[in-house]
Amino acid sequence: DEYGTGSTGEAKKTLIKVSINGTPSVIDSLEYDDKKELIGLTIFTPQSLTGKAKLQVINADGGTSEPKDFTYISQPKISKTEGSIFFNDTESIVKLFGEDFQSGAKIILGAEQTKGKKPADAKITGMLGVTADGINQEAYITGGVEAADVKVEGSNQITFKMPAGIETLENTSIIIVNPDTGMSDPGAGNIKPPVPDVPDIQAIPGFERTIILRWKVDKDVLKAAEKFEIYVRERRSGDYTFVGDTKQDTTDQSYVIKGLKYDTTYDILVRVLNKYGEATDFGEVRETTLRQNQDYKEKEKVEEVDKAVTQIETQGKQEVIGDTLYYTVGTKESSINLSNTTAKSKTKYVQIPVKDIKAGNKTITITDKDLSVTVSYNALNTSELRNAPDDAVFRFKISAAEKQIEESLTKSIPRGYKRASNVYGIYFELSQPKLITPITMLSGSASININGSAYPKYHAVYIESADTFSFLQSNTFTQGGNYVLLTNK
Repeated sequence: DEYGTGSTGEAKKTLIKVSINGTPSVIDSLEYDDKKELIGLTIFTPQSLTGKAKLQVINADGGTSEPKDFTYISQPKISKTEGSIFFNDTESIVKLFGEDFQSGAKIILGAEQTKGKKPADAKITGMLGVTADGINQEAYITGGVEAADVKVEGSNQITFKMPAGIETLENTSIIIVNPDTGMSDPGAGNIKPPVPDVPDIQAIPGFERTIILRWKVDKDVLKAAEKFEIYVRERRSGDYTFVGDTKQDTTDQSYVIKGLKYDTTYDILVRVLNKYGEATDFGEVRETTLRQNQDYKEKEKVEEVDKAVTQIETQGKQEVIGDTLYYTVGTKESSINLSNTTAKSKTKYVQIPVKDIKAGNKTITITDKDLSVTVSYNALNTSELRNAPDDAVFRFKISAAEKQIEESLTKSIPRGYKRASNVYGIYFELSQPKLITPITMLSGSASININGSAYPKYHAVYIESADTFSFLQSNTFTQGGNYVLLTNK
């Protein structure tokens, strides 16, 4: 036969030699054709350095094959991480130590690594060594982001920085992918969200059954606090009650807790937040209110804060947290315009206090550029609100559709129609401290109007799960979804 021996079975394994870079390999199995002629070998390769190698077969009769190129795929390993970094820190350098790092390697942060069947959303396929049976082990990466300014400083050290614009990651894993597709197991990285620290909270008893809270905020640090929520209870009396929140763009900040009892000790918690999350602990302080015959020197401060709170409750309040607009509707407002906000995010929230929805019938109109939505408070009083506390809010989440949704939507437009407007995602949710509950359907209809020069025009909602459209009757809707204006071709 072509392998230079007439022997059969296992005897052939001892007569045929295979070497890689001159080092003998172990023959694992033989492959025969229908005529029982030997046509192939399966071998275990000897350990070697990463890179190109030469493979040769030496037959029993001394015949030697031409050397064939053979490549050892790298097996990068991370043994140590040096340096910690926040999501929004694009300047600090993180060092990785290990082995088998190649020039041109990529570092993927916050990704999931899987083996076996290739996921549909896999963005990278690589080699993760071999299995116990000696079979190449493919691995796949989904999600995550590619690190910036990656520098391979030798086969044992590599550095990187965080890319700009990262607000969240699925996890804090670090995976190295070499140019030859060799992939490391996920390494644990000290990458963390820049959630704020809790400032030193000072509590002072104030005029007419109030307690004044004061603290300082460093606005120039990467993990600066942006919002503070206040919770109160009488000393050791049970659950805390949410009493309000504040967002001030100053170093010296304060909040006045009102409506307390004279000469009573209160436990106070302060929840500290920014767009990346909340502090790992609450700020805690305890203070006793004044007796009725005590000092009135804080009266002016309380009156000032009371006036500001009344204005917010009646005239509404706009907050930009991170890059996102949160508009709380006041009791005297019936028309909300979101078009002129300075917020950079495409997502905007319109918040209506649950206590206002329960208080009575009212109709509001929300406008955002070409979009207009009109709805009564009765339609917002869904089953999810029935047991919600008064400090909860009903939210409209209004956003420009993601690029992937727009592409799917455009491909699914019924024959004979075309798109005539931007796509608006409109969804509903109930927001309570530390709990967001999606609301799938209103208890009544809301009306929608998307301005467009096209005629005739048809308002429609794209049903993503079914990849189809539903045309609105009388321009009314009750469910969240992606809404768009269609016209004839």
